[in-house]
Amino acid sequence: MATRTGPSPGESGLKWSLLRSWRRKLVTFGVLAAGLCLQFGTVAAAPAGPAIDPSTAPAGIDSSVLRAPTNGSIVATGRLVDAHGRPSAGFVAAIAWPNEDANRRINVGDSIVTPTVGWARAAADGAFSLRVDPSLVGADYLTPDGSVNLTAVGWNTRNQGQWSFPAHLGSSTSTALAASAADARPEIAIAATQPLSQKSSPQGTQTADGANAAAGVVCLWVLVSSFNVWALIGQTTPYGPDYGWMKSVSNQSMTVGVGFSSSGDVKGAYSASGSTTTSSGVTFTWPESIYYRQYFVQLVYGKYRWYCGIGTNSYMTQARYPTGGYTYGGIARTAYTHCAPVSAGVWERSSSSGNHFSTSAGVQIASIIGINLSLDTNYDSSRILSYRLAGDGKVCGDNNVPAFASNVTTAR
Repeated sequence: MATRTGPSPGESGLKWSLLRSWRRKLVTFGVLAAGLCLQFGTVAAAPAGPAIDPSTAPAGIDSSVLRAPTNGSIVATGRLVDAHGRPSAGFVAAIAWPNEDANRRINVGDSIVTPTVGWARAAADGAFSLRVDPSLVGADYLTPDGSVNLTAVGWNTRNQGQWSFPAHLGSSTSTALAASAADARPEIAIAATQPLSQKSSPQGTQTADGANAAAGVVCLWVLVSSFNVWALIGQTTPYGPDYGWMKSVSNQSMTVGVGFSSSGDVKGAYSASGSTTTSSGVTFTWPESIYYRQYFVQLVYGKYRWYCGIGTNSYMTQARYPTGGYTYGGIARTAYTHCAPVSAGVWERSSSSGNHFSTSAGVQIASIIGINLSLDTNYDSSRILSYRLAGDGKVCGDNNVPAFASNVTTAR
């Protein structure tokens, strides 16, 4: 980005006054990267080492946070690999994204403040254990249940990559919360395949927020568009005269997919890049019906562009907040084999100890980015699947007995 003292033509999305103010703040903005994938398995913790050299951090990572070890709970473990898939030594940092309340105050054209909230060193075998310092996660980032939406940014001497995930922050005063946070830790593999987003250039010296003071370069994510999408949260397929329906409560938690493109805002260029957590927003109960139905809630998704000098053309799309909208659609009936006998009357699936409802294409966003994104949500008092059997019969689950199955139907 060339040196300038005023806005350039076509820069309506980035208000010049906003750019000038952000260059003076020591805050952290989102970071360009791609090429992560989930990897399951046991990963050893990286050994302790000297403090990181802040000059190695890519733009968008607050170097001041990296000068001392992170004091906080482990939110993810994993492995850093290079562009050829080989284990790589390097570093991983976590940046936080605004929660639903804060997202409602963000308008198209605004930049997104994504503070750096923790970091870890990746050992020679690529292994790392990423910690987050709760004191660095402000009120605009925490959700009511104590979770935060994070992006893990990993880098070595040449390249970087990223993966988004929600994390529950443990508490030393709450054994239950700490155990829940440990159980929810994802294991991720970060593939450093994209060139490092540089913090400095021959044109000037850059500050910790990613701004090059002399050159006028500001590295940040900017909300470029916002749109509504439908997200599939369940289905019912009642037998014959039976009825099926669902209830969704406002605090129902959903983990929904994130899309990323390093090749511009083009359909087909996006790929899955992790997930974030959101809620359904309002309470709604669908009416009882004899028809086979899928149930959808409406979410606002945002599309963000990474601005960092000349030539950056990366985009991310992720959930912002629910609209409160609900609808349903038809579905074909599938016979399930895990059956149990029941008498006539109302049967409900509401236990959180069973299998989640999960689908790789639950967020219906293909018309906008070329692919649908994943959705995962669990049954509990905030999401209940119900059947009314007209006579004695059976309830059948798809992947477990009905009490713990992801999907359930009735049968005779």
